[in-house]
Amino acid sequence: MPTSPVLQQIRDALVGLPGLSEAHIRDGVVEFTARVDNTTVRLEIDPEFEGRSDVDELVDTVRGLLGQTGRWWAELLREAGRDLAHIGARRPSARLIAEVVRDLRIHDITVFPGGAVVALDSPEFFPDEYPQVQLDEDLEIDEVTVSDE
Repeated sequence: MPTSPVLQQIRDALVGLPGLSEAHIRDGVVEFTARVDNTTVRLEIDPEFEGRSDVDELVDTVRGLLGQTGRWWAELLREAGRDLAHIGARRPSARLIAEVVRDLRIHDITVFPGGAVVALDSPEFFPDEYPQVQLDEDLEIDEVTVSDE
């Protein structure tokens, strides 16, 4: 089965970028192993999400994510932890929020036209669910959700 030219363009534009390795094209997406905030994660680029495809936008989003500082990633986890603590408790204590934040780990990232989703692991607080942080095109948090899939 031939590979989509869009997928090849994305892969070719990102191969060799610091923080990325192991490029694969499969099932309509480009996958890399990425290093973000001293954590190795799976990075998936889905160019056809909702019928939109803009190679430059996707590449810029990946570069933006890889270029974020440890402080930025820590703040993302703090904000996600606050929101997630509110899911489990109407008025969570500062201690509970801190515990949720400490439990969060970045699992994988999916980039698509218009933003990205950072999937998190939270083995203590969400052992059978999947917290997710939806980022907009400016890499600002749009929404924090928990999925059972």
